[in-house]
Amino acid sequence: MIPLDKVSLTKLENWCNMEYMHDYLDCYGGLDKNVSKEGFKFLSQKYFFRLKRRIAYCENIEPKDEFIFYTLAQLYDKVDLDGPKENLHKRKARYYAIEAVRKNAKYSRAWALLAQIYAWISLVGGNGNGKDRSTYFAEKTITCLKKAIKYDPENKQYRETLKGYYHLRNEEYSQRNEI
Repeated sequence: MIPLDKVSLTKLENWCNMEYMHDYLDCYGGLDKNVSKEGFKFLSQKYFFRLKRRIAYCENIEPKDEFIFYTLAQLYDKVDLDGPKENLHKRKARYYAIEAVRKNAKYSRAWALLAQIYAWISLVGGNGNGKDRSTYFAEKTITCLKKAIKYDPENKQYRETLKGYYHLRNEEYSQRNEI
């Protein structure tokens, strides 16, 4: 176990801002036309190895406060979506984001991340029950983002993102009504 008071919060903040795999591959040439399959695979493995090390480190921190839970949610949000189905539905990212807001209900960054996770789940069709689940998660997206705005009303990005989520929700309703 790693004591919380020995953890560099600056390091964890940097980890929260870790790029997604696509951006990492783009930065290191993994998306170039002339990159080999082996080169692409190597860069992908390197990215996920680094991600897994960071997750293991954070999971060993005790006690966990809302920022540790938020960091874990951010890291799990970047796991390989081609892996188990739980990765596609971001179950661990969702779990840790919920734990962060349970620790501090006014933690706007965690609410915004939870909204982002729910938006993803809505786009991939919920957890298996079709359109109704997609609409349900679209509504949860909006609810979470409204809470983020409530606790950080000066954040213009949250307000702009909310407009997009309303659009997403309205698309879900219109698709459901077409059936």
